[in-house]
Amino acid sequence: MTAPLTASPEEVDARFHRIVDELTRRGFISGGLSAAALLGLAACTTDETGDGRSAADPAASTAWTYTDDLGREIDLPSTPARIAVLSDGPAATLWAAGLHVVAAPLADGNRPFLTGAGVPGTGVTALGAENRMNVEKLAAARPDLIIDTVDAGTLRATSKQPQIAKIAPVLGLDGTGPDVDAIIDRAHRIVAALGIAAADGQAHADYRAAETRLTKALAAKPGLRAMFCFANGDNGLDIMVADKWPFMQTLAGLGLRLEEAGTGGNGYFTEVSWENVPTLPVDLVVYTGLGLPGTNPGWQAMPAVKAGQYLDSGVGWYAYYYANYVTMLDTLTAAIAKADTEVGPR
Repeated sequence: MTAPLTASPEEVDARFHRIVDELTRRGFISGGLSAAALLGLAACTTDETGDGRSAADPAASTAWTYTDDLGREIDLPSTPARIAVLSDGPAATLWAAGLHVVAAPLADGNRPFLTGAGVPGTGVTALGAENRMNVEKLAAARPDLIIDTVDAGTLRATSKQPQIAKIAPVLGLDGTGPDVDAIIDRAHRIVAALGIAAADGQAHADYRAAETRLTKALAAKPGLRAMFCFANGDNGLDIMVADKWPFMQTLAGLGLRLEEAGTGGNGYFTEVSWENVPTLPVDLVVYTGLGLPGTNPGWQAMPAVKAGQYLDSGVGWYAYYYANYVTMLDTLTAAIAKADTEVGPR
């Protein structure tokens, strides 16, 4: 290590930004700097880390090991303090649990539930939409650990943009289920391993109370059939397949009767043409997309919609943290309390 331990924060920042500029110029392909070198640079300064610890602090230099959801062991010379997340959903889950990340793909369409998780509008490097993240901005945020979503056994963002792994070690977080509790528990395991006290204890208790309220409402409406869907433009409704969506598995476990639409589709949903939508056997329609298809004749012809038994829930179901689910469950509970059974076709 050539940099003296007395290097100023300004000197370290200048060196780092020169490195980022070089990586950007070369496209992270030829002559790229390794994650170990980046970590080494950070270790050569007494600059304050993102959580207030000094890199020269003995407590900050204790080796850190974590086995991620791909079964890989992540070994770092010290507990990471500057952490980036490569998916909006885990960013919200982790932030609500107490982990304040330095960068995330904060897309405008998902800003409402990120704000609800406490993610501020400023102070977090916004990497853009998840499917076209700005890798240069990610590098400039100087993470010493990156959390990527595990999807179908691979690191979702890193597999598409391999240069990400050159910035910092990548930890895989499985965000696929089987239910909401499992996803939040995995996030809590990371937070605890980082030595951060969980910040959502009261929200957890409120969530359990909301579950109880929903269970009681369902018991009072035996036989009520619910269907979760979103629109596919002029083609029709996409009816969501229960065992592919963690929140639907949670609701099924609480006693909600979930109707689907036969076979077909891509495994996650089945497309039903607008012509056939009115024949769906459903008493309560829960719409999970953006922009309710209120003027579509097929939508208007659904018996449940005619009876006012539909819920426009937006994208909230996809934000897995306790405080959000208190709202989501209570909104669903209120809709169930007002609904009649046997409204839709049999």
